[in-house]
Amino acid sequence: MPPKNDPDPMPAAADHLPTTVADLSQRNNELEAFNRALIAERERMQDQLEETSRLLNAATTGLFSLDKTGLIESVNAPGARLLAADTAFLQKKPFGHFIAPEDQALFYIHRSRIGAGTVNTPLDVKLKSQTGEYRSVRIHAQPLNRPGQHLPGLLLAVEDTTDTHRALEQLQAKTDLVRMIFSIIDDLAAWSAADIDTAIGFCLEKLGLATFADRVYVCLFHTQKTRFSVTHEWLGNHITAPHLQNMNIRTILPIVRRLKKRQVVSVADMATLTSVERGDFDGFQAIDAKALLIAPLFCGRQLLGIIGCDAVRQPVDWSAENRRMLSLVGGAIVGALLRRQTENSAEGVQAQLLRFFEPPAAVPPDGNTSYEYEGPIEIIDDETDQNGTPATDWRFQEAGADDTPDRTLPLKDGQFAHLACRSCNRQRRLDISEIRALGSCLKATCVCNTTMVVKIELRRGVRKTVHLDGVLIRGSGDGRMPMADDWCRIEVLNLSRRGVGFKIVGSQTVSEGNRFQVKFNLDNTARSTIQKTVVVRSISGSTVGCQFEGDDPCDVTLGFYMMN
Repeated sequence: MPPKNDPDPMPAAADHLPTTVADLSQRNNELEAFNRALIAERERMQDQLEETSRLLNAATTGLFSLDKTGLIESVNAPGARLLAADTAFLQKKPFGHFIAPEDQALFYIHRSRIGAGTVNTPLDVKLKSQTGEYRSVRIHAQPLNRPGQHLPGLLLAVEDTTDTHRALEQLQAKTDLVRMIFSIIDDLAAWSAADIDTAIGFCLEKLGLATFADRVYVCLFHTQKTRFSVTHEWLGNHITAPHLQNMNIRTILPIVRRLKKRQVVSVADMATLTSVERGDFDGFQAIDAKALLIAPLFCGRQLLGIIGCDAVRQPVDWSAENRRMLSLVGGAIVGALLRRQTENSAEGVQAQLLRFFEPPAAVPPDGNTSYEYEGPIEIIDDETDQNGTPATDWRFQEAGADDTPDRTLPLKDGQFAHLACRSCNRQRRLDISEIRALGSCLKATCVCNTTMVVKIELRRGVRKTVHLDGVLIRGSGDGRMPMADDWCRIEVLNLSRRGVGFKIVGSQTVSEGNRFQVKFNLDNTARSTIQKTVVVRSISGSTVGCQFEGDDPCDVTLGFYMMN
């Protein structure tokens, strides 16, 4: 063995050089093949990048990347167009400042839930562009994690849904309008003659809600058509109308002359009329009326009266649909009034009908030359009750705890509820004394053996049972990111035109008298958004009852939803 301090061993022998050269050549070939593969992969990725860039540039969806503080890091061209701003201008701007004030808290709530990984559903809000225009958008958000970053950023895909949302709202409005017209016609056709006046009152209220009117009335002429009276009227909150009873028709003669020609009188803004033109309506319209719509009530060629709408709070541009709807409802009211008149004079009507029963020209086989009319054929029901007497009336019993009501009946004027069978349309009127004796949740069995479970709503306004998700929001919506105590999730349990009942999901606490905002989406076709300022009025267990704030808290969307 050589000594330890000897230099390195001698190089490999000459016979080892071919092997080393071959190994190096093989490694070089492998490196060249690997290099060619890398070049091919680079070219493929470049092609893919170019293709992705073309797709990205052709996209109409706005893309935003936000840092952990919510500042815009990058934005594509559609996103910049959506905000009507230059791409460079948007750099390092807080994205929350472009959210509509009423939706800012909701955006920050959604952002915090995405950061916590508890939600990945899209969010519908409104964006305010640099020009001040508001656009409805749907935001799809994903957390954007970067190496060395403790808090994630956000990657936002923002779709402009303004046109879609507007089309859905218009479709929903038309659907609600058609349903409302059919419900009015159905009510006026199905209610008993004794309840026609009450039915007309409810129909006028629905009509006022649909047309944005503050007063809706029916004016009928007296027999000689020299005088008139307002027979049915609905007034909004804090609206004053003249008391028109047994008035001389000469006071509205200019209006009557136009109505005789079957014209609908429409004034969108009373301020545009001259003093002479406004004089035609003085004393007939609501005090300080700003717009009016009047249609004639005809029966054949005879003018019976007037149906009209007054707008007091603001001018209204009455649409063609408003005018047609007013005429349709007026025709239904005339039909209901004539039906009541006919039913109240049944003997005279029967005498008129008997004229159609003439004896036949041919002599019958038994030799009799005339017939005696014996009245209508009576249908005898073979089904009897346990006592052997025919079933001549509805049967009622208190509903069980597991029975789900088929329908809710409002209490009219605090005195009675009106029930109609869904099979045979047989009518039944329940007085308040019967309701108190039987209970407010009943199992009703009609003569035709159709059984329904009905709940009689004793409140002033009908309350509708729902199951909707929403949020409770505290704060002023000033762009400040809400704290944990500023919001919570709620489950909306019931709705009325004046308030909402919900259950809080979480540890948030409220007290009577608290004021905050609630926001939720209805389950109609348009998924209409309702955002209201509410005041807590009652707390029963986990259910919080709130009243909508304001003199006229029910808007058209909520009103139609409650009616349908």
